[in-house]
Amino acid sequence: MDADTRDALDVLRADVRAVDNHVVGLDNRVAGLDNRVAGLDGRLVALDRRVAVLDDRMVALDSRMVVLAGRVTAIDSRIAVLDGRVTAVDNRLTTVEKNLRQEIREEAMSTRRHFDVVAESLRDDIRLIAEGLVALDSKVEGMRKV
Repeated sequence: MDADTRDALDVLRADVRAVDNHVVGLDNRVAGLDNRVAGLDGRLVALDRRVAVLDDRMVALDSRMVVLAGRVTAIDSRIAVLDGRVTAVDNRLTTVEKNLRQEIREEAMSTRRHFDVVAESLRDDIRLIAEGLVALDSKVEGMRKV
């Protein structure tokens, strides 16, 4: 083999070694990336588990919310019934108040008429007593003169 060929082979060998070193470097980098991807896979699996736990908790919360919504609806219904009953009592009280006021007015008018009759009777009685006193006074005067 001649010197040019040998030099060319040496250059080629050096190039092959450089490429081989480069490939080894790339292999190392790929292995590092593989390790990083494996780490990410592990983290994704852990994340998936956490999401599954959160998902289960959300399902539990949803079922509790459904129960609470039912209870709120029941309470709303009971409040509506109570509201109707309060309205009915309010209406009855309004009617009782009107009737009571009317009865008080009527009783006041009746009492007034009765008082007027009693007052008239008292006036007559007072007039009779006054006339009797005048007559008695004149008799007493007449007896004093005698």
